[in-house]
This record gives sequence, structure tokens and C-alpha cells, in this order.
Amino acid sequence: MLSKMIINNIPREEEFHDKRHSLESNDVVYAIEKYLGRDIDYVIKLYKEKNSAIDLIDDIRYIRVKAFSYYILAAFEYLKKENDDIKFDICNASEAISIIPDIIEEKLNENSKEMKWIFEYIIDFSNWTISNYDKFDEDCFLEDDVKEKYIKLIEKIGVCPVPLSQ
Repeated sequence: MLSKMIINNIPREEEFHDKRHSLESNDVVYAIEKYLGRDIDYVIKLYKEKNSAIDLIDDIRYIRVKAFSYYILAAFEYLKKENDDIKFDICNASEAISIIPDIIEEKLNENSKEMKWIFEYIIDFSNWTISNYDKFDEDCFLEDDVKEKYIKLIEKIGVCPVPLSQ
């Protein structure tokens, strides 16, 4: 369960992109238009209506680490809550589950210091995914070795109390 403090800590525009550079990526422009000023509860509701976890992951993939760290929590909450819903699109969720570890790894390599505040949530979600692995459809996975990637993510974060990058 996310704390009220985290939910209310909505990223500012400068946390979506580096203002020193022009907005070159349409993905970042789209994410700003869609998410700026929106809290986690709003995002969960939006994707529950769309029944699409993979869209959420695609939307936030290219934003800066600070904003990504906030909105990935919405993906975690959405996937964990909706997995028991009978209408839940398990193939779509499986696609999302399969690419999350690689994207988190990319963001950790980019700036793990800004992600440190969500390490416990990443570990919790990773453990949840491993525990519920048989509920997902491996035929829908976009990546291989998904379970192993979550285990490696836990190991990387769990053994590194100091920032992985400066």
C-alpha cells in the first residue's frame, strides 16, 4: 500500500524531461500531456478503464527517472490489484510484466540514486510477480527469462544500500 505522502508527491514538468534540451521525443511530450499533474490514483483509474497495463508502461518508458519512479508505482498497484479481476486482460498484463524488469534496469543504470526511494516497492512488486508467476501467460511475454530477471533485480537492489550510480 502506498502512503499518502507518496501519492501526493506528483512530479513537476522538469522531472519529466531535461529543460536544457528541446523536447525531441514525442513519447515524452505525450507523457507530459497525459500525466503532468496527475496522481497515482488517477492513473490507475485511467488504465483500469482501458484495461491496458502495457500502455502505461509504454507511456512512461522514456521520461526521466524521477517521474518514471512515481508512475511505475501506478503500474505496480494496477497490476497487483487487477490480477484478480475476471475481466482483466491477462495477456496484456503478461506483456507488461515481461518488460518491467528491463526498463527498471535501464532506469537504474541511468540514475539509481533518484530511484532509491522506491527500492522497497520494486522488491515487493518483484516478489509478488515471482509468487504469482503461474497466473501470467508466458506465450504473451515480450521478453525471455522474466522470472530470472525479477530475481536479479531483487538481488541488485537488495544488496546495494548505497546508490548504484552517482
